[in-house]
Amino acid sequence: MIKTLYRNTGAYKKLGVHRPRSPDKELIKQMKWVSGSGEVLSNAYKTQKLFSDFSKDNYELVQMNHYPLGSMHSFVLKTLRGRSGHSYQPLNMDYWCDRNFSTEEDKTILAQNLKTRERYDAYLSDPQLRQLYQDAVAWREKTLETALSEEENRALLGRLMMTPPSQPMPARFAYNLRQFS
Repeated sequence: MIKTLYRNTGAYKKLGVHRPRSPDKELIKQMKWVSGSGEVLSNAYKTQKLFSDFSKDNYELVQMNHYPLGSMHSFVLKTLRGRSGHSYQPLNMDYWCDRNFSTEEDKTILAQNLKTRERYDAYLSDPQLRQLYQDAVAWREKTLETALSEEENRALLGRLMMTPPSQPMPARFAYNLRQFS
């Protein structure tokens, strides 16, 4: 499934979870969508298609990782606020199982650790930012504690703990599904 980085030229009127929404019918004609390998994509990607062609390398130039799940505790908190852009659909075990793939470990981001740590330390050296950060951490811990005082949330956490990671679709099935993307 795609995630989109784009420059707001006015071709789209709204943000979206995976792509910008509400295209301007004239301006969108000028837009060019490219894959992470720089390949120009069909016009269908401008408004419809959500899945990349799995039979191709889509990461020659750029890789943008998206982690819809964090820890199990974070997921319990996420269920309290609901789905982004789909408030009518609850977050539940279906959401977790559909996204709980941990079959590959990508350590490429580790090359940025030193720069990230330096920036983090610089932010926390500011007394006001440090206090805001500490308040946010305390709020999160208190909110989780309150959430887990309710049976429904404790049951969800228990089910999460008993659910193994999801398995990726075998390549031969993914290749056959390509015709529908």
